[in-house]
Amino acid sequence: MRPGRARLHALRLLARGERPDPAALRRFQDGQLRRLVAHAAARVPFYRDLFARHGVRPAEVRSVDDLGRLPIVSRTALRAAAPSDTLAEGVRAERLVSYRTSGSSGAPLVVRRTWWEERLYGLYRYRAQRDLGLRPRDLRVSVVQVRPHSSRRGRLPQRLIRAAGLYRRVTLDCVRPPGDLLAELVRLRPDVLTGYPGAIARMAQFARETGATAPRPRAVVTGAEVLTPLMRRQIGEAFGAPVRETYASYEAPALARQCLTAPALHLAGDSAIVEVLAADGRPARPGEAGEVVVTALHSFAMPFIRYRLGDLVTQGEARCGCGAPTATIATVQGRMLDYFALSNGRTLHPYALLVAFVDVAGPWLRRYQIVQERPDRLVVRVVPWAPPSAEAVERATAVLRERVGPGIAVEVRFVDDIEVEPSGKFRLARSLLASPYEGQDWDARRRQERPA
Repeated sequence: MRPGRARLHALRLLARGERPDPAALRRFQDGQLRRLVAHAAARVPFYRDLFARHGVRPAEVRSVDDLGRLPIVSRTALRAAAPSDTLAEGVRAERLVSYRTSGSSGAPLVVRRTWWEERLYGLYRYRAQRDLGLRPRDLRVSVVQVRPHSSRRGRLPQRLIRAAGLYRRVTLDCVRPPGDLLAELVRLRPDVLTGYPGAIARMAQFARETGATAPRPRAVVTGAEVLTPLMRRQIGEAFGAPVRETYASYEAPALARQCLTAPALHLAGDSAIVEVLAADGRPARPGEAGEVVVTALHSFAMPFIRYRLGDLVTQGEARCGCGAPTATIATVQGRMLDYFALSNGRTLHPYALLVAFVDVAGPWLRRYQIVQERPDRLVVRVVPWAPPSAEAVERATAVLRERVGPGIAVEVRFVDDIEVEPSGKFRLARSLLASPYEGQDWDARRRQERPA
C-alpha cells in the first residue's frame, strides 16, 4: 500500500471509531507492518544493521503472524546508537517534533516524529478522549509534569483549535502543593480532569483531611502511572466522578483506554501492534502477566518495531466483554524495572505484593510504597488515615511474608509522608538495588528465565 493510500486508510479507521471491521483492521495492520519493516531496512541505519545481524529478510515479513521473525529492541540499544542512525535517512532532525521520555527507568530517550505523524497520533488521542467522555467544547485541566524542554514545533493547529473554543486545555504543574492545585481546580471548574493518578489522589486525600471543596468534573481520566484500586476509590469519592484509565507512552502515544462498561482496556489496534509476552517469550494467555512489546504503526521518521516498552500488564481477552471487536489488556501493573530480585532466589513484581497487602490492610491505608532495601529485606512505607491495631498490622505483614517466601524480612513502617519523583509522578515501588532487568539483552534474559 502506497503512503498516501495508507494514510487515507488510517483516517477511515479513525472515523469508524473503536468498532472497525476486524478483517479491515487486520489488513491495515499487515500492510502497515510490511511498509514499516521494508522502510526501516532500507532507510534507517539502526534497523538495517539489526536486521542484517539477525538474518531478517524484510520480504519474509508479510503479516502480524510474522512478528516473531523480528528481533526485539530495547531502549538501551536505541540510546546506545548514534541519534542519526535511529532516524530515516533524508529526514532533517531539526524539523521534527521532539519529546524526551520521563527517564523513570534512569535512561531517558529522545523520541522524534514528523508533523504528519504527530498530527495523526494526536487524532488517536482525541478519539480516546472522546470515547472517555470529552466533548469538543469542554475545558480539560491536566495535572502533569510541565515539560518546557520538549519541542513545540507543529503545535499551531492545536492553538488554532483552542482559539476557536474547542478542546480547551489548562495544564497545572503536578509538583505544586495539593492544596494549591485543588484551589486552582475550584477556580477553573473543569469539565474533565486529567493527569497523573498519584497527583490527583494526593488532592483527593487533601480534600478529605481538610474538608476542602473539590470540583465535580464530569469525568477524571488518568494516565502515565499505575492507577491502583485504592487511588481509584479515593479520587472517585473526592471528585464525585467516574475515574477512567488510559495507557500510552511517548514512543507509542495511543495504546489503550478503559472500556466504559467492562473491566478492561481497549487496545487501539490501528495505532500500534501490542504484544504481551510471557517470561519465556511466548504470547501471554488471557489473565497472564507479561511484558509489553509495541510496534508503532505510524512512526516512520524514528521507527519503533518490536520495542520493549518496559511495562508489565495482564493480557486481556481477544474481544472485549462489551461487544466491541477490539483486543484488550486487563490491567497495567507497572514497570518491568521495578522487579525485586530476592536473596531466596525468587524474582517478584511488587504489584502482586501490594495487591495482596491492600486487600488485607484496606481501610487504614492512605498512601503506601514498597521498598527493597536489601536482597533479603522489604519495607512497606505507609501513611495511615489512623494508626491501626498491632493485630491488623501483623495480618497484613503475614500476607507479604507468605508471598515473598522464607528468609526475607518484611517490615511495615509508618511515615508522615512519601515523597514523589522529581517529575511529580508517584512510584508505588522502589528498589535500592540494581534491577535484574536493567541493561539486559532481551534474548539473554529470556534464556535465563526459560523453564528447564
